[in-house]
Amino acid sequence: MRTLPSAAGLGLVFASLACASDGGPGPGANAGDAAPQNEGGSGGEAGTALPECTAQRAVHLMAGSGGLAWFTLVWPVPTMIESFEARFAYDNVFFANGDSTLPPDHPLFTRRVAQRTLWQNLGKRPSATVLVAGTNQSHTNTPSQRTFANGNDTFSLAGALQASLRAQLPTLSLGRSGLVTRGPVPGVVADSVEFAIALLKTNAGISAAQEAELRPSAAAIDEWTQKSTYTPFRNLAEYLFFTAAAFRLGLVATVVAPALEDDPHTAFADKALLTKRADELTHTLDSFYDALSKAVEPRCTRRRLPVSLADNVVLVITGDTPKNSFVQQGWPDSTPQNSNWIFARTNGFLRPGWFGEIKETTAQGFDGRTGALAATSNKDAALAGILYAIARGDAAAVSAVGVTVDYAGLVDPVAP
Repeated sequence: MRTLPSAAGLGLVFASLACASDGGPGPGANAGDAAPQNEGGSGGEAGTALPECTAQRAVHLMAGSGGLAWFTLVWPVPTMIESFEARFAYDNVFFANGDSTLPPDHPLFTRRVAQRTLWQNLGKRPSATVLVAGTNQSHTNTPSQRTFANGNDTFSLAGALQASLRAQLPTLSLGRSGLVTRGPVPGVVADSVEFAIALLKTNAGISAAQEAELRPSAAAIDEWTQKSTYTPFRNLAEYLFFTAAAFRLGLVATVVAPALEDDPHTAFADKALLTKRADELTHTLDSFYDALSKAVEPRCTRRRLPVSLADNVVLVITGDTPKNSFVQQGWPDSTPQNSNWIFARTNGFLRPGWFGEIKETTAQGFDGRTGALAATSNKDAALAGILYAIARGDAAAVSAVGVTVDYAGLVDPVAP
């Protein structure tokens, strides 16, 4: 069991960013540069084995103003697919691949990308967990889906769990302020990727080659979005391209970014365009983990072997409303019983599939202790499970940051 630094200690670490000299892998670093002997690491680690990984990096997409609805085309509501009707808010059931390996009480459908399922072969355990938790909060760009009942922000708490990653900017909020709030590790805010690069030049002394690696080109964004012309999608791809590079260089532990925020009430008015955009979004998410799969975690190893970044980056997607998956016309904001849900990739620390259930007129949450259906939402258990994944299964570390809610029913009994 590792020892976590106190909040005060973390504050001192954070305050020292301006004089940090550990810049991670050198200019032009690639997957081979972070081998167990750390040939591309900081001088203090040169010639020594990297420590065992005790934390995953994390990216949190906050899809406010109805933007979360787009992600329901990537991971659709199971009961909607299983009893599909043309009036429902999905383009074609052909695009939804069901996972036959999961138990019937935790089904999962995932959108195809090209001729395979999203993230197939990109990491050892890439399947998503979907948590029916929290409440519908239409319309806001700063929903409280990622905050515990006591107000602590999941991704500020994550910064405490990620101290071993020794990131120059532990928690970076991209896009605008207000995305990271209360907790022991406050987020540094960068209004744009360019501003984030400027912060890293000042606080981490990145080289010109590293700066170039962090900056997405128009050609790269074309590739990640299938040449989408839709600005919200291109912005998301830009954030994720930068994030993949920042993780690869070991510069950041958690990135929080807005996602889409376009309130797509009229998306189904042009079904062909909707399908195109859903495919573009899926391709962008796939491109992110494809980039991660081609690099290794630069700060630690697993059992003295390199670990792919695809297996050491948690993705969490929250928003104000996922809209109504059973009503295509006007894609209304209201959800069954005012429900909301969270999408997460945890790399096998949480069980895959849906926890809770959405039907056309009813919704159920889940019991954090067992994972079974429950009448009420259990957002704190959902967020605690996400922190458990970020801590790579260290329940004591999660308790040490003040989280005591029971989430055992979410934990995958077969550890990654």
